[in-house]
Amino acid sequence: HRIPVYYDDKCDKTIAAKYWARVGSFYHDKLRHDDYAVTSHLEAIKLDDRHAPAHAGLAVIYRKQQKWGDLAAAMEAHAHIEADVDKKIDLYLELGDLHETQLASTARAIESYEKALAADASNQDALAALERLYRRDELWGRLAHVIEKRADMIEGSDPARAGQLRKDLAQLRSEKLGDIEGAISRYEAAVLANAGDTEALRELERLYDKAGRLDDYFSVLERLADAGADAERASLWRRLAAEVED
Repeated sequence: HRIPVYYDDKCDKTIAAKYWARVGSFYHDKLRHDDYAVTSHLEAIKLDDRHAPAHAGLAVIYRKQQKWGDLAAAMEAHAHIEADVDKKIDLYLELGDLHETQLASTARAIESYEKALAADASNQDALAALERLYRRDELWGRLAHVIEKRADMIEGSDPARAGQLRKDLAQLRSEKLGDIEGAISRYEAAVLANAGDTEALRELERLYDKAGRLDDYFSVLERLADAGADAERASLWRRLAAEVED
């Protein structure tokens, strides 16, 4: 039988919402009557849409019933009103995964991960998920922003990895965004961090030539010649001499 809940219309709605949520939990936990539980939690939310336990109670039931669309709506509503930042981030991360794996909505998944990142700009899980989805959907501008953010975050703790990320970013700007100067600045940053980075120097050689920056082009050829093995050094100096003569 349905448990009746009585309250005066004049009573505080937040108090009434708490009672409805408790009734919903009782229906679910003790009586195993999920339809009544859902109705009770919805009544709680109608009275107080910021009552987090009611949103959480709905999510538990919808997850068990595998009602993924309803679950997504419940989690979104909960995340929107959740005051605890860590819980809010976890909800948005879970929601992103739900959209990606169960609802096949990359756009909504991205939106959820971006909201997690808005709550914590250094959240590695959100950054990794966004990097993966941006790359998959060829959202190159957004991907560039995420890669640069990750490089900045680990500059002090892992400069080698940061340098590799900056080279990845430079390649992305050059090949996908057509941003030659942006690519050059990232390769220059990689060389500044590691003067012996011949991979970055070779890319700078190519890009300086493409951009018509002849002084920089000759300068980087000299650096490559100085850094190369004997055979390569001799070849580069001959090439540099020929370029200067031309």
